[in-house]
Amino acid sequence: MEAVEPSCGNSAAATTVTVLGTMPVKTVSPPEGGEATIDGTYHAWFGTHELTEVKWIDGHTLTAVVPPGIQAGTYGLTLQSPFNTRTTKDAVFEVRAGECQVLEPVVEAVEPNCGNSASATAVTVLGTLPVKTVSSPEGSEATIDTVYHAWIGATALVEVTWVDGHTLTAVVPPGIQAGTYGLTLQSPFDTRATKDALFEVRAGECQCTPRCTGRTCGDDGCGGTCGTCVSGTHCTSAGTCEASLLRIWNTGVDANGAPLPVGSADPQWQLVAGPGVTTPRAAIVLSNQHPGGGHYYSSSDSRWIWSNADGSATASAPYTFRLRFDLTGFDPTTVRITGAWGVDNSGQMTLNGSTPTGTGTFSLAGAVADSFDAEHAFTISEGFVAGVNSLEIQVTNAGDSYPGEINPAGVDVTELTISGTPLP
Repeated sequence: MEAVEPSCGNSAAATTVTVLGTMPVKTVSPPEGGEATIDGTYHAWFGTHELTEVKWIDGHTLTAVVPPGIQAGTYGLTLQSPFNTRTTKDAVFEVRAGECQVLEPVVEAVEPNCGNSASATAVTVLGTLPVKTVSSPEGSEATIDTVYHAWIGATALVEVTWVDGHTLTAVVPPGIQAGTYGLTLQSPFDTRATKDALFEVRAGECQCTPRCTGRTCGDDGCGGTCGTCVSGTHCTSAGTCEASLLRIWNTGVDANGAPLPVGSADPQWQLVAGPGVTTPRAAIVLSNQHPGGGHYYSSSDSRWIWSNADGSATASAPYTFRLRFDLTGFDPTTVRITGAWGVDNSGQMTLNGSTPTGTGTFSLAGAVADSFDAEHAFTISEGFVAGVNSLEIQVTNAGDSYPGEINPAGVDVTELTISGTPLP
């Protein structure tokens, strides 16, 4: 067994999947010596849940249907062949409480863009590199799957490490025949992307060739630059200079500001401190946006987030969520942020480690429904610094709960706007 496509599904609906691997069939001869038949009967399970409509297509392909109603979590797949032999591959399919989001990587560049066939070459891969939120069937803390695989041509790279949403590092092994190769990436969603003619293997020392055709700025692939942009502009991934824009994101939205499906990892807001948190990780969009029979205000441009999808929390323990935003190219003394927020139960907002200067509400205290049933507006007018800034919200759950439900917790930041004057 090699893979399952797609690699996730919604627990509320049936999902048709394709199983790839080696699928032997059994030749059955009738007692009378007539024409032999082929037994292609397979059975399949995700965990203990049997799949339906399992069909053998050929020696490498099965199709099946994952029934609805399976608890959210990550499951292994077990196949039983016509010979009654079984094989299992762990953690190949994720059931989500909401819509399944399968994302594809995008390959943009490799630095350096060449290497010596006689020695290993450490490279940096640039592009769009999504990661996958993995929920536990038992409802424990969600984890982030950052496992990528990469190939130069047909040769697998080693020590492939996801650094952030735009960067991987890896090592091209020695012994590859001289030539020019494309790079293929496989994401945690088992989706692949290839960019041709991206890396050259040479029989001798690599003399890196700058790649600046059509580019006016940015890296040249050899540790140098194709040029720089004037003040008030920035270099895009395509190597062109564009007017700098200030960007800031509500909770629970994608890079374009569109609200994410429930259970998704937030690509901007991170959980940086709290029970069991040792390193920053993506916040998760809550599966229940209105717990307790309709609590938590609604917003069309944000989602409530927490450390996990079900909103469970350790009572009286602070959880800290952070948004970083970049003011490079802007005068920090002119920057203003406006927005609104809510927490369950109490919260404290800080900018770069200090209470913001401005107007509105920067602290929500006490276990009162007003903290999460109504938005609380604010304006931040001072305290910004050049470069990267950090907006943090520390949330503490009081420990109250609703009958028949877990102890809910969450934070929502909505209606965020940012303005400022570019530097001359």
